[in-house]
Amino acid sequence: MNDRPRVWPGAIASLCLGALLLGQPADSVSAAEVARKTGESAQAFCERVEKALSEAAPPDTVRLLSRFILSYPEEISNAHSGPSSISLTMRSGAEVLFEDFQEKNYEQRLENPDLADTLFDAYPPAIDLERWPENLDPGRYRNDTFLKAVYGDSQAAVRDNLETVDFLGQPLPFNSRNGAAEALRRVARDLTVPKASNPERFGPYLTELGGTFNWRVIAGTNRLSAHSYGISIDLNPSLGGYWRWETGDGLSKVKFRRDYPAEIVSAFERQGFIWGGKWYHFDLMHFEYRPEFFASLEPPQSIGHASSTGSTPAPVSAPMEPVETIVRFSFPATGDKGAIQVRVEASNPPQWVIVRLSSNDGQETEIFRGPTLAGLAMKTEVPLPEPGRQEIERRFLTAERARVVASGGSVEEFDRQHFSDPIRNAQTPELRRFYESVWKEQPRP
Repeated sequence: MNDRPRVWPGAIASLCLGALLLGQPADSVSAAEVARKTGESAQAFCERVEKALSEAAPPDTVRLLSRFILSYPEEISNAHSGPSSISLTMRSGAEVLFEDFQEKNYEQRLENPDLADTLFDAYPPAIDLERWPENLDPGRYRNDTFLKAVYGDSQAAVRDNLETVDFLGQPLPFNSRNGAAEALRRVARDLTVPKASNPERFGPYLTELGGTFNWRVIAGTNRLSAHSYGISIDLNPSLGGYWRWETGDGLSKVKFRRDYPAEIVSAFERQGFIWGGKWYHFDLMHFEYRPEFFASLEPPQSIGHASSTGSTPAPVSAPMEPVETIVRFSFPATGDKGAIQVRVEASNPPQWVIVRLSSNDGQETEIFRGPTLAGLAMKTEVPLPEPGRQEIERRFLTAERARVVASGGSVEEFDRQHFSDPIRNAQTPELRRFYESVWKEQPRP
């Protein structure tokens, strides 16, 4: 039996592409089962799964499974293998086929993928090709059994999980499960300053949106759209091309992909959303919450997708071990340096970042939790770029103000120092609008 090539998607949008991982024959799988203990963290459960399956399944398959456990930390309660497949039991009780070790062509992966198949294609961080490879569609493969178990198994169930997200002044329904709605809120915060500073460029894309939740099938198919689960958003449809509208060899062209504002794309990707512009069957308006595509930190590998002819995969570097480090950055409000502790909670490879502020009195305040920030866990001293620095500062100001209020301190003095003075003395209109937006978010007595 021929080994099956598979692409492991890229880790972080600005760090790497994908690495080809090699599947192995079904007869190499032996029986094993790991049940999650009550109160056990995703990290600890993942480590036990890796250890138990290390002799029962190919190592690359185990690594793929780890990505899902860590990207959906509350959802998977059991992993079991043998004799010719690996399956998962979800928190909801649903059984999900993770790996059937069957060779599939493009159409078969599209129509009936196991969960591992959904990571077949690499998610490229940059559009640096002359032509888009045929059928390179990272994220178009979806396992509905898994998505229903996480986000809701019916229109009514998904609707019950929706909450309203203020997306740049527009109330949108989005799924609250697995951090999806909060991720969209962070996207909106990242886009606040760009939209305000250059409304002519960004405004048209971010208004007259195409929508979020809509229980429906994909046009021309019987497959549910990601909109059915309330985990995707379409920006202005009039500015986003769609592959079915294209003629000739237009699906391989890259110019229209490069013309779409990169600032918008990167704002979504930083928060775990894939973009339909990085599909051969493109959908430029479409952004979809799929954190498993941004779950690891690996050295750069070559772009591509697994070949149906069984070509040799690119070598895979050894995974990084978890790291703990201190990074420092300057707050534009005061010029002081704040110590930010960054801990990566994951094993092979690390994928989840928790950012805490260490105050002078020894207390720690969590100000960020989410998929790894580009480069943040790899260096001890980094200049945190916009808009990531503003997002951390936003959370710092909100957390510190809440601490002052809770401790009975002078909130008036805090507001003067961290809001009134910076707004009055801001060197640019964009910076002033940033502090004004954070100030408006603060609770009033």
